[in-house]
Amino acid sequence: MTDFISAKLKPHTYTLRHAERLRSLKLCIDAGYRISTLVGLDAKDLQSMTQDVVLRNALRPGVELLRVGRFADFALWLADRRRVQETEDFIFTTVSPLMNLVGALWAEGRLSVADEHFASMQIKKLLLDSLDLCEAPCSSAPLIIATTPEGEAHEIGALCAAVLARQAGWNVLYLGPNLSVMEIAHAAERHGARCVCLSSISLAYRAFEKILAGLHATVPAHADIVIGGPVSQPFVAPERIILLQDMRDFPAYLSRRIA
Repeated sequence: MTDFISAKLKPHTYTLRHAERLRSLKLCIDAGYRISTLVGLDAKDLQSMTQDVVLRNALRPGVELLRVGRFADFALWLADRRRVQETEDFIFTTVSPLMNLVGALWAEGRLSVADEHFASMQIKKLLLDSLDLCEAPCSSAPLIIATTPEGEAHEIGALCAAVLARQAGWNVLYLGPNLSVMEIAHAAERHGARCVCLSSISLAYRAFEKILAGLHATVPAHADIVIGGPVSQPFVAPERIILLQDMRDFPAYLSRRIA
């Protein structure tokens, strides 16, 4: 009987891993996730969700400045983050999650179109400055063309790709948004591009499927075609078309192709 009572009263042994999981669960619950969606997650998925929450929490002061119309203060806040972050960190921990958060809040009606446009323009300005300030590669370095397909006005993803490519030692031809298949193919042939990189977040599946087929048929065979953004997810691509669902995979691609 004594042994039974001792066994019942024996305290649970919690490891550091258990404590970290509990902290992660609390952080995600405080961010609005339901416990029912969290309890079944393995350690890797919970860590990924926790990192996303941490990033969003760090960006909320800036988003609040947008929400209340303090645009000048938002621009200063964003410029401060750019000043203290390395270029890749700025892209992956500020630009990408900030644009996702701003887009989600706009869809919920908590930010206006003007708020979203101002944030995009400030980010664009800082990314263009980063592109200009990168050390120029040698003339023999491979060339990448970055743009968005016709009908896609959101260019931040393509501009991020251009900056990452310049940092990786590529020559970069950034052509802005909304370029037709024929114009993209002509530029790739004229400039001898080794890679054509496009991003899209808003085009319909059928429209993008047609664009993808057109690019495969007209872009010179020596050039890879890299597609980034949510629109890339449903496709099964031909061999030289590379679909990147996560921009963090792009630097590894750039390093492989420049070797």
